[in-house]
Amino acid sequence: MVNLPVVAAALILGYLLLPESRDHDIGRFDLVGGLLSVATIGVLVYTVIEAPVTGWGSRSTLLGLAVSVVLLGLLLIWEWRFPHPLIDLRLFANPRFTAAATAIAMAFFALFGFVFMITMYFQIVRGYDTLQAGLSTLPYAAVMGGLSPLAILIARRIGTKYTVAGGAFLMAAGLAASATLTADSDYWLRIVPAMCLMAAGMALSTSPSTDSIIGAIPDEKAGLGSAINDTTREVGGALGIAVVGSVMSSFYASSVRDSWAGLKIPSMLTEQAADSIPAGMAIAARLPGQGAQVALARVREAFMDGFGAGAWCAVAASLAAMLVVLLTLPPRDLPRDGEPPGTRPRACVWTPRLAPSRPGGA
Repeated sequence: MVNLPVVAAALILGYLLLPESRDHDIGRFDLVGGLLSVATIGVLVYTVIEAPVTGWGSRSTLLGLAVSVVLLGLLLIWEWRFPHPLIDLRLFANPRFTAAATAIAMAFFALFGFVFMITMYFQIVRGYDTLQAGLSTLPYAAVMGGLSPLAILIARRIGTKYTVAGGAFLMAAGLAASATLTADSDYWLRIVPAMCLMAAGMALSTSPSTDSIIGAIPDEKAGLGSAINDTTREVGGALGIAVVGSVMSSFYASSVRDSWAGLKIPSMLTEQAADSIPAGMAIAARLPGQGAQVALARVREAFMDGFGAGAWCAVAASLAAMLVVLLTLPPRDLPRDGEPPGTRPRACVWTPRLAPSRPGGA
């Protein structure tokens, strides 16, 4: 319900302000490509989420990963041969497009993973209610919203490559700072600075990257660019929650088992506590006497162990994005054919040939 007025305003402003663009060669809908993409991501995310329960080396996990790879291969083959694919794979031949899409996917991988963890940290570890937890993340939104428009100006001055790479580095720095948080870390001195670093990095990474994706295709294909831009965000975010959440759960479960081993708690209760953080808190609170306080403290410590491991996983994703950008993204935007240098506001140098040109006469 909160989103409805925002969506209504976006629809009205979009209708009034956005320029028109239309693709006159849309072809028929790629139903098979759509189903394969959903199946690929669905199986992969489900497998990663279940891995802490079934075991990372278990038969079901390995089978799920193998099925994901097979489905991805089928998707790529189909998209290459279908005359009007859901995603034209030739777009990824453009290093600007590919690097920008990778940067956005990795940024949202880190963001969604962090938000997943910090929400539990605020509500479960620090005891905030839902509203307090939401308000506690506002500094992130404020910094990102304020810097996003400036990121384009910075990119035009120093180049897209170094702006996006610098943003990825700032995200990694903020995540590294969050990895050192404790259950009692000061909100304003420790948590807010970490969030602000991440938000600044997110703004510097995503705004110029989005500009590069949209600018990498002709105006009549703007819908395709917008769809790919959104898809990279959602896929990166979904995998971020799955992977970062699974890493956090694995470390939490291991830490709970180790820390409760000397408390004379029945193994059945220990295993139930290891299943999830809320379960651990609930079981610890029901223990008799002083054992409850000791067990609760160790659950919080176990959560922070998992939180740190998940944060370092997100750091690795951010640094990987930085390396991809530095190695593949062209340093500066160049005009399209026929345009004098410095006149084009979009971050594009290349216009792909999107008319069908496939083997087999397609």
